[in-house]
Amino acid sequence: MIAFRNDYVSLVFEDYNIVQSVSVLDNVILALLNRNMPYKEAKKEAIEALTKCGLKDKLKTKACKLSGGEKQRVVIARAIALNSRVLAFDEPTGNLDSKTSKEIIKLIDEIKKII
Repeated sequence: MIAFRNDYVSLVFEDYNIVQSVSVLDNVILALLNRNMPYKEAKKEAIEALTKCGLKDKLKTKACKLSGGEKQRVVIARAIALNSRVLAFDEPTGNLDSKTSKEIIKLIDEIKKII
C-alpha cells in the first residue's frame, strides 16, 4: 500500500509539509530523489515544475522566506514534478488570503489540463 501511494498519489497539505531550512528547488528535488530519480534528472524536473508554478525566480530562496501562497506553489510544484496519477488536496487555500486563494485555484485548474 505504501509503495502504491508513493508511486501514484501526491498529497498537497494545508500546512505545506516542506523543509523550511532548504531552498525551494531542494524541496522539490528531495521528493524526486525519494523516488530514486537520478539527481540531474530530478533537478531538471524540479525546475520545470517550479517554473510552471511561477517560482522560477525563487529557486534558491529558503522555504522559510516565502509567503503562504509561495509555499503552497512549492507543494503544488512538488506534486507536478512527481508526475502522480492522483493529486489529493487538503484545503489548499485554507491559510491564504482571498487574492492568493484565487491564484492557487487557477493554478490547480491549469494542472488539471497538464495531467
